[in-house]
Amino acid sequence: MASLPGGFDPALNLNIDTEQSILIRDFLDQIGVSESSVEEFTAPGSDVADGSEGLTPVLLPADMPYAAANVAADQQISIILNPDASDGSVLIIQGEGHARIRGGDGNDKIQGGSGNDTVTGGLGDDQLRGGAGDDEVFGGIGDDLIYGNKGNDTIGSDEGADRFFGGQGNDEIAGGNDDDILAGNRDADLLYGNSGFDILYGNQQDDTLFGGAGDDTLYGGQNADTLIGGRGDDALHGNLGGDQFVFQSNSGVDVIYDFVAGTDMILVASNINGLQVTEASDLLDRISSDATGNAVIDFGSGNLVTIDGLSATDLANDIASYITIN
Repeated sequence: MASLPGGFDPALNLNIDTEQSILIRDFLDQIGVSESSVEEFTAPGSDVADGSEGLTPVLLPADMPYAAANVAADQQISIILNPDASDGSVLIIQGEGHARIRGGDGNDKIQGGSGNDTVTGGLGDDQLRGGAGDDEVFGGIGDDLIYGNKGNDTIGSDEGADRFFGGQGNDEIAGGNDDDILAGNRDADLLYGNSGFDILYGNQQDDTLFGGAGDDTLYGGQNADTLIGGRGDDALHGNLGGDQFVFQSNSGVDVIYDFVAGTDMILVASNINGLQVTEASDLLDRISSDATGNAVIDFGSGNLVTIDGLSATDLANDIASYITIN
């Protein structure tokens, strides 16, 4: 394949809009690839209206390490990055059509287009960017770096210490089996840490954070967030806004930081860990203080929560304003 005339210049390419050209430029700068190195790859497509049943994947040639493919608005394509490219491949999708991309065994770098793309990294330490549509991006095995970018994206991975950034839109992000970092960024996001010692950042808007198994650290960020540590010994930071801290059976030994009385609320499952708990006052006998004077609630079966900065006396004197039983 010949190089694009004058090199690949996303600012001048009529197949993509200004917003996507910025994404592509940022992508190339981050991975250290010049625009003039990118070659055009033509993949046969089919009409979006026909569905994906008859969509035949095509293999990206191993001798094309940096490629760009255009997808028209009413078209869809499917590309598999060459598994024999040990150093990985770089693929850029441009246009408003839909792309289904599967990475190879190397450290691949994929930038989605403006359509609703489906991207799977495969093996290797991949960098995957969804683009401007409502994308599905899955890292696979390896230590992956994944960006949802604009749109309501669903992103996740399997094994490896992965990093996820949702970007604009209401995103759903799921970590894998290892120690991951998840950041919702803009809008109202849903984050699942799953296994491993994970760090979750809700950032802007009303986010919901599930730590999952492992000793996780959750940061709500701005606005009214819901933080659920899950199993393991978790650190829960509500940050700004009126946040909810949710505790269910087998929640572990957790700590709530920056709790604001009258703004934040602790939600406790009814009859948690087999205790007779149907209203907040049922927990009065289970309140104590730690060595520095912070309130500690014993939820039974070795499950505790410490509320940093709140005394046991203040909690007990007005427990219904701090705790709600679900």
